[in-house]
Parts: sequence; C-alpha cells; structure tokens
Amino acid sequence: MWPSLLSTEECEKIIHYCKECYGVDPSVWHNYSLLKKKEGVWVVPHDHLKLWHQVQGSPDSFPEGLGLRLFSGKKFPYKITYAFFQLFSSHINKRVIEVSEAQALSLLKRSEVEDLDCEGLNYGYYIGVFKGRLIGIMLLGKEGWVSQVPKSLSGQLRKDLEISNK
Repeated sequence: MWPSLLSTEECEKIIHYCKECYGVDPSVWHNYSLLKKKEGVWVVPHDHLKLWHQVQGSPDSFPEGLGLRLFSGKKFPYKITYAFFQLFSSHINKRVIEVSEAQALSLLKRSEVEDLDCEGLNYGYYIGVFKGRLIGIMLLGKEGWVSQVPKSLSGQLRKDLEISNK
C-alpha cells in the first residue's frame, strides 16, 4: 500500500490529540504534512513534498520510504513512537514521567514497572525519562505500567544512561 496524505479532518484530530495529551502546540505542525501508511502515520516536511512533486510530477504518489514514523498502529488513537519524542521533545510538556533507576531498568528489560504512582492519571501512553533523558514510551493500562521500549534499543540505552543491571 502506497502512502497517502491524511485528510484535513484526520490531521486536525491528530494535532488536537497531541495538544491535549502531550501539550504540543498546534503551530508546531505548520511545516509538516502527515502521511498514512499501513503501519502508522508518518511526518514529512512540506519542502520535501514540494521537491518530490517537482521531481516526480505527480502530487498523488509518494515513495514508500518518505518521512519519519511518528505514530504506529492502524487506527486512532495511535501509539506515539520514539521519533515523536525526538522531533517534538522541546514542545512536550504533558505525560512525561521521571522514573528512578530501578524503574528505568524495568522499562529497559520490558518488564512491569513497579512503584510508579499512577493515581489520577488516565490510561494511555506516557514518556518515561531518567535523569532528563528519554528511556522510552510507557503504556498505562488496567494492569499498571507496561514498557514499550523496543528490545533493539534496550541494551544501548542502558549503557548510554549508565544504568547497571542489578
């Protein structure tokens, strides 16, 4: 399935969701277009789309690898990705939770995160941070916190953040 631009209504829904859940101001999105692919939603700077259209000559076709995946999943609400945090980290001011070293290690091991207060929080995705640096995405569900850190990043993050494997 080739990527397709999201409708204005779909874009507004995502922009509103990011404002309400993560505090990302809608003005941040003015330089970007959103593409829907089978595995999620990708962001592409407007300039890249304009250049592609000049080269390709068709405003309706996009190369499969164009953009950066911000959300995974097939339907709204989508799961935020590590790239979402990287791109918008300076704009995110909600759903960021500072974790202890033991909690960070649990996240990196993809095991249940214990002793993390969730009173008053809504179910959904949160951003786990240790000493001001991103650990990964956490999901708060009925059973508690679940790590969404990709296994492929776990070992390197542990080294980068100097978290011992106690």
